[in-house]
Amino acid sequence: MAAFTIVDKIPNGIAKTAYVIEKPNFIEDVKLFNHKKPRNNIATINYLRSLVAKIGTKYYGDTFDTFKVSVSKYKGISIETDDQTQDLLVQMISEKYPDLLDRYVEKQIIDRPPGTQLIYFLGSLQNTSAFQTHGIAEVSPKDAHKEIKRSVVMNNTFSKPAPKKSTSNDKSLLPDKNEDGLIMPTLLKK
Repeated sequence: MAAFTIVDKIPNGIAKTAYVIEKPNFIEDVKLFNHKKPRNNIATINYLRSLVAKIGTKYYGDTFDTFKVSVSKYKGISIETDDQTQDLLVQMISEKYPDLLDRYVEKQIIDRPPGTQLIYFLGSLQNTSAFQTHGIAEVSPKDAHKEIKRSVVMNNTFSKPAPKKSTSNDKSLLPDKNEDGLIMPTLLKK
């Protein structure tokens, strides 16, 4: 069973069974819209609205209303880098749709690699409701390494033995054939 811990920065030497979820990060979505970015690096309503619509439908679904997010008060703000644009988006979205940030975290939880035993979360405690929804318990950062060891021990105690490999000399695994070389159906023997 997985557990999560809230940290300020990614610890050195994390285990292979650990996964990192950073604070809401829409950099990939911002880069998709770089072709629409204004040349003078000043935020325009159309650019911001298209970014909000993309992110909203990706994480919130069809019920997301782009026009509830007030982009007009952010018109004219200098956005020279993708990070500045991303920070502005988080600020805009958190005003009207704060649960969209929770849905971002939930999508990251769902998309984590199989076998993940510990999740390092770089966000705030306010955005951890998705962890409880998925039954992932919180552990303190001091106990995080203990949680990985406990999970490894538990997983090893309940593991099934590996299936036997067949050898090429074992004729009992080959299907029965008739005199014409056709495969015959076989009955299960008790």
